Amino acid sequence: MSELMLDLSNVAAACLLAATLLGLFKLKHATTAVKWLVLQLVVAMVVEVLSRVFWAYQWNNMPLLHAFTLVEFTLFALFFDRAMLQQSRFKLVGRMVCWAVGGGILCNSLFVQSWFEFNSYGRLLESAVLIGAGVIFLFWSAHTGVSIAKGLHWMVGGTLIYFSGIVFIFLFSNLQVHFKLELRMELWAIHALINALFYGLIFIGLWKHPSIKMKSSSSSSSVVR
Repeated sequence: MSELMLDLSNVAAACLLAATLLGLFKLKHATTAVKWLVLQLVVAMVVEVLSRVFWAYQWNNMPLLHAFTLVEFTLFALFFDRAMLQQSRFKLVGRMVCWAVGGGILCNSLFVQSWFEFNSYGRLLESAVLIGAGVIFLFWSAHTGVSIAKGLHWMVGGTLIYFSGIVFIFLFSNLQVHFKLELRMELWAIHALINALFYGLIFIGLWKHPSIKMKSSSSSSSVVR
């Protein structure tokens, strides 16, 4: 692992830890959507620790990525379900899409790409759907009268940037074996940088996110939960 990649990985891990701790601190009074996002942070933190252990012992950590992809997508789907679909007339269609994509990710790991190789197809499918969900959320929140909980746009924006940025890395993942080592390290250094940006924006969103109790006492308008 190059020194730059190691430094950026440590920065990303620090941002993840900070966002996770803040999320747990605000969990009790967070909206339901944000609670699902905090759970995703906890899972990501556990996977981060396990990945470093696997790396230290030179074990193949691809099975972790396969499992994490399915869990990550499920938790983000639940996040968008509470943040948007609960208030939408298209919630049935949205949920059917989520079930189909989750099944596709699982089938990819079981029948297409081995648990011991990079699951580029599953990650690409997840990224494409969550990018679409993020864009739809921003468009929907801008053209409806529903009040959006403060900080939620930061979280969705971070999700958009993260999956939009890494989708290109995943597209070329199967070609990386033909790249020089230096280029592969640069690609994963960019991945670590995007991770740090993602968790940094999630942290900002959580910091700005008020509790349910605070919102109910200040306004009686409809707020996405």
